[in-house]
Amino acid sequence: VQQSNSIIFGPEYFNNLHLSMDSQGPWVIDSGAFDHISGNDSPFTSKSAPKFPHLITLANSTKVSSKGVNKVSISSSLNLNPVLFVPNCPFNLVSLSQQTKSLNCPVTFDVDSFVIQKCGTG
Repeated sequence: VQQSNSIIFGPEYFNNLHLSMDSQGPWVIDSGAFDHISGNDSPFTSKSAPKFPHLITLANSTKVSSKGVNKVSISSSLNLNPVLFVPNCPFNLVSLSQQTKSLNCPVTFDVDSFVIQKCGTG
């Protein structure tokens, strides 16, 4: 949903996103992830070898390495780049810090939604 200079993601957005993303599985917004990560290869149209080894520590302290990297479109309004392919990772993770850096914008959370504010707008 887009309003003025903000993109607002509310419950209807996530319900529609989840229905359209069944083959990819759900995406989880993670404030602690340094990189966008997918454990499923279906979102990738192609994968490149990582330029340098990425060793990822999962929540259960298991260390795994990425096996590929590329851009992923998780909706018509949200592209993630780069996304690391980590086989058998139980979740698809959207790195909140990576996304705010790439969009150069702040994010505000509410009870049932969040807003990505376009930079330089009030």
